[in-house]
Amino acid sequence: TVALNGLGPVDRYGNLRGALALQPSRQFDMKGETVLLVDDLYTTGSTLDACSAVLMEHGVTCVYTLTFASGANRKPA
Repeated sequence: TVALNGLGPVDRYGNLRGALALQPSRQFDMKGETVLLVDDLYTTGSTLDACSAVLMEHGVTCVYTLTFASGANRKPA
């Protein structure tokens, strides 16, 4: 994917669509599991949403997220 820095919310979601997957050699039964995703910066939520979607496709029933900072994707006027 291209770097998310400088992309607006719609472009961020589009950039990550279909870009994430579990490695076939690392897949295991996650049905009914609860997962905690940790990300350093929450801007639009697109990264956490994309990761959560992949996990839920593999049977995870609950995804919690933890971020250390939040920011805005703003361009100077």
